[in-house]
Amino acid sequence: MPGRLPGVFFKLVVSNMLENTGTVLFPQARRRIAEMQPDALYPWDDFTDLMQTVAARLPRETLVSIGERIIEEARDDFARLGFTGLEQIMKDWGALFNSFIHGAPARDLVRTESFQAGRVAIVAGIAQPEALIEGYLRGVIKVYGGATLTSLEIKPLIIGGANYNRFLLTWVENGALAESSLRS
Repeated sequence: MPGRLPGVFFKLVVSNMLENTGTVLFPQARRRIAEMQPDALYPWDDFTDLMQTVAARLPRETLVSIGERIIEEARDDFARLGFTGLEQIMKDWGALFNSFIHGAPARDLVRTESFQAGRVAIVAGIAQPEALIEGYLRGVIKVYGGATLTSLEIKPLIIGGANYNRFLLTWVENGALAESSLRS
């Protein structure tokens, strides 16, 4: 069975992207999104194809901002599923990602490769735009962490013949940042 995801999340991501393309582009996509039922499941490939098509028309910085905004808008949905803290999410990004996506190909998944307090390595398939995933990660740090991102590096890699991106992030809790500034 091909991957599927609920309409509410299909709409959340693609609508945020479409808002940044003006009103003339993608009229069929806009109609389709407007007709989606929040609890109905829609094909993963339709989602990734449409997302990639729209993303190709947007600047990288816009995609990062959209990813951050999606995390802010989905915070209550994440909380209902038990995702309420920065470390909890970063320790097992796959649990968050997979709670909304059913049966997506393994090459498309996003997962935590390694975690330690203030540092994470996330591996993501290339089905979703790199900049959008960067925005998701930045959004989680901002929304859940009360933390400040101190570094972010993205490295392409190949695993089992498939292309992925590795996101290496470090952050500091804002309280620790304030203490550090006082010592300086």
